Amino acid sequence: MKVISIAIPTYNMEQWLNRCLDSVVIPEIIDKVEIIVVNDGSRDRSSEIAHSYADRYPDSVIVIDKENGNYGSCVNRALGIATGKYFRILDADDWFDRNGFIGYVNQLESLTVDVVVTHYVKEFVGRKKNTIYDTSFKCFNQILSINSLQSDDIDFYEDLVMHKLSYRTDLLKSCELRLSEGISYTDTEYVYYPLLKAQNIIFLDILLYRYFIGREGQTVSISSRISHVNDMYIILDRMLSDPCPILRTPPSRRIQMYLLCTFIASYYWSILVIQKLNKENNLSLEKFDERLKKWDDDIYSEVSKVKCLGVTYIKYWRLTKKQLIPTSIYCWLRRLSSKY
Repeated sequence: MKVISIAIPTYNMEQWLNRCLDSVVIPEIIDKVEIIVVNDGSRDRSSEIAHSYADRYPDSVIVIDKENGNYGSCVNRALGIATGKYFRILDADDWFDRNGFIGYVNQLESLTVDVVVTHYVKEFVGRKKNTIYDTSFKCFNQILSINSLQSDDIDFYEDLVMHKLSYRTDLLKSCELRLSEGISYTDTEYVYYPLLKAQNIIFLDILLYRYFIGREGQTVSISSRISHVNDMYIILDRMLSDPCPILRTPPSRRIQMYLLCTFIASYYWSILVIQKLNKENNLSLEKFDERLKKWDDDIYSEVSKVKCLGVTYIKYWRLTKKQLIPTSIYCWLRRLSSKY
């Protein structure tokens, strides 16, 4: 068994794929690593590049060429054949820190914990300084019950994200994880569903993931968020529908509430902050808001506390059905901060 399986979803990534793969084919640990490149119908040289690595490292690199099905379909295919003790995703335009990855793999060998959390860094195109996102929780190398986590301990918005998480592969397979296909933002599902099933977690003081921000066409861009806002609704619709349970035991319910509030607030933010509120979006959000209140009143109330630029913009919208934060001002502040 390999120590870790790394899924690399790839679509037209010839410009970045060599950097990504070079960061994981490290001689000291290559025999412990399974690298699964899923070429999602690329029309450039992505497949050719991936196969060149498979030829050089036949015992460690696997390439799957398939028709385009978006991000979730790539993760599903990789997980279906993964044999590593642990599983994680590495986007093809991102890369691992070399020294961090060596230490990380060696440390994973002795672990059996369900969830492993590490640090990551955002590498911004054209920005002078990058931003390191250390985990808020500072008790490293201790196996903890996942239900013991409190909002005072960690930042659920930044600590429990795809770029920081690895899961025990057997956990993912036992909970029959399958991400939605044909839409964006399914990394949200990758975070949410396994964490509801996980029993324990460990935080490692390792800077591992280097997250490349600012290239054209990224789904994290404001324009993509606006055009794909319905994808976010589809994902939330799945989370709020059967057979997804509302967990009843207080500790597990608390974790579920924290996670859901983070994801739901992102949907409100995509309608109420980064674009001008129109009649159609207002009506859609009203329907979703009514559904959320009927589904779970505690989560409905908690979402109203979420802030942007220091103000409870969701609470204001619920009272007035108007947009509190002008989109132009928010976007100006975002552009200003991206220069530094």
